Amino acid sequence: MKSYWSCFIGPVEADKIPSGGDFPFRMVVKNAYYNLFQESADICSSGWGIDQEFFDLVQDLYILKTINKEGFKTISLETEKLMNH
Repeated sequence: MKSYWSCFIGPVEADKIPSGGDFPFRMVVKNAYYNLFQESADICSSGWGIDQEFFDLVQDLYILKTINKEGFKTISLETEKLMNH
């Protein structure tokens, strides 16, 4: 099974982000990946295009993968509504 690493950082006001503001983060991650696995990653994607609404949705989707022993899903009602449309 293949696995992907993810990371969110922030928030920061959008007007404070310089052009190319994701490049330094991406380079650090690419180098760390190579140092850890001794090979280059097939993909390294980043960007500052995630707003609070999308971040909240992604967080809920991560939680959705975690279902407790009683079988209850632990997601927000807002995300459940979005998923059912």
